[in-house]
Amino acid sequence: MMTRQDGICVQCVTNGLQEKAHKQIHTTGKLYSYSQCEKQYKTLKHLKQHMNVHSSKYKCDECGKCFVSNSKLTLHRQNHSGEKPFECTVCSKRFTTSGHLVRHSRIHSGEKPYKCHECHKTFSESTQERNHTSVTSVTRRLVSPHRRETIQVSRVSQDV
Repeated sequence: MMTRQDGICVQCVTNGLQEKAHKQIHTTGKLYSYSQCEKQYKTLKHLKQHMNVHSSKYKCDECGKCFVSNSKLTLHRQNHSGEKPFECTVCSKRFTTSGHLVRHSRIHSGEKPYKCHECHKTFSESTQERNHTSVTSVTRRLVSPHRRETIQVSRVSQDV
């Protein structure tokens, strides 16, 4: 999770969540649960969205898969139709969403907007940065009180 200096995560700020909602998501336990499947959510909104899956409110007519929202169902339907309305102006490769096109365009531009706060390595995708910092190469610095040295400890991910 990328954070600003004030501790607010960048994703929440860019998604327009207000500070109160932001704090609830990151600081409280899971407050809302659904008895049919035992899934738990931190907000009532997310629980209600999940309940749409069980109610088949947004169900694909072609394969029967259910979704939390109409927009997710619409995106899914593009898998069946093969529709890819977003085209790269450099190489003409086509994509189902504008977000996928933006991510792809970083190959051509070399843009790497995501940065590790530990080692300052940059990444073109947020998932790469998250994997680097929290799964595959988490690095913590331990300072010995008796010596003036920094010991670097790396946690190696374990495949299950």
